[in-house]
Amino acid sequence: MKTTKLLSIGIIAVMLTLLTACDQSRLQVQTEVDRLNAGCPTYIELGTLSSATVDGDYVVFDIIFNEQENGSFEAYRNHRQKVKEATMCLLRIPKSIQDGTPNIVKSISSAGMGIRYIIKTSKARMELELTPEDVKYCLNNPLTPKEYKRKHVEFKVELYNIQLPQDLGDGITLDKLVLTNNAFIYYCSFTGGEGVIETMKSNIDALKEEMMNYVLDDQEIRKLLMECDAADVDKLTYRYTDNATGKSLDVTLPINEIRSTMAHSTRYDDSLW
Repeated sequence: MKTTKLLSIGIIAVMLTLLTACDQSRLQVQTEVDRLNAGCPTYIELGTLSSATVDGDYVVFDIIFNEQENGSFEAYRNHRQKVKEATMCLLRIPKSIQDGTPNIVKSISSAGMGIRYIIKTSKARMELELTPEDVKYCLNNPLTPKEYKRKHVEFKVELYNIQLPQDLGDGITLDKLVLTNNAFIYYCSFTGGEGVIETMKSNIDALKEEMMNYVLDDQEIRKLLMECDAADVDKLTYRYTDNATGKSLDVTLPINEIRSTMAHSTRYDDSLW
């Protein structure tokens, strides 16, 4: 009987300890949420973070989606899983950052909680849910600082691609964007015919000039090019494919050439660089 009482007291003591630790973890989450809210509204990858709240076992982030900045909201809604996967990559924070600074994601994981993103416009909304297991996976599988920078760029490429295909005019369609080891490659297609690619090749300098003007005038592309150093990218290529013949032509601009052109022109806002 005495042994049974001792065991019961021991079990109760352990439960109380666990409950206290859980309470402390959740208090830390609330502290991080309060700290985050003090800086809201603030821009994040998915839009403008207006507020964060604790709702049961989840921290809820309210995000205002700006279609002018981020593209079609409907495209995001139609590709929820891709957006979720890309978002999870951004939560695989390098261990050096996890250990060195207060981190709301780390606190959420320690408390056994999940994350819910509520992303909305004035007319529609969508939810993305990361379970406690999802959050724990991200924190337990951190990337190196270099990998994390690269994943950050891959995230932007993934979100760019869900907006495609896109009509560029003159019968040309932008089909996809690919990030290689050292380049951004825009895959474009059109239906021309015999001799069209050859004619384009003979006018390659004019094509490069036209492409330079297009790149520098397109804010979305310029924002993406801001990530060149993080992704070890040194060139931008438009790969044109004629569907009628299957022939292709690459028109390539070195990144340093784009930067030089922008730096010596008052026409462009170089603050993005």
